[in-house]
Amino acid sequence: MTGIDINLALVESLDLSEDMRGVIVAEVITGGPVAEAGLQTATLSDQTGDISGNFAVGTHIDGVAIHRMGDMIAYLARETTPGDTVTFTVLRNGEETVNVPVTLSARSR
Repeated sequence: MTGIDINLALVESLDLSEDMRGVIVAEVITGGPVAEAGLQTATLSDQTGDISGNFAVGTHIDGVAIHRMGDMIAYLARETTPGDTVTFTVLRNGEETVNVPVTLSARSR
């Protein structure tokens, strides 16, 4: 999965809470754990980088807050191994918070 760190411009354009922190799911690997969990990817404009359509903002893994993509990578590297199942908390389309179980695989390089 690749993600986009939430910033002030995204908070405003997506009409999110001003204190929103997390990572927008930008791309998933077909057949990978995040895709298998059914998370939607954001639609990015090629010219402006704006996000439209459905999107998911990852906010927590196993109850631990993630503010940036680096937080998520660090948590997964430090606390998990391939085969573990984590709970990924996401805000879907700025409206619904859901807990999504994701069974991890080895990270592609």
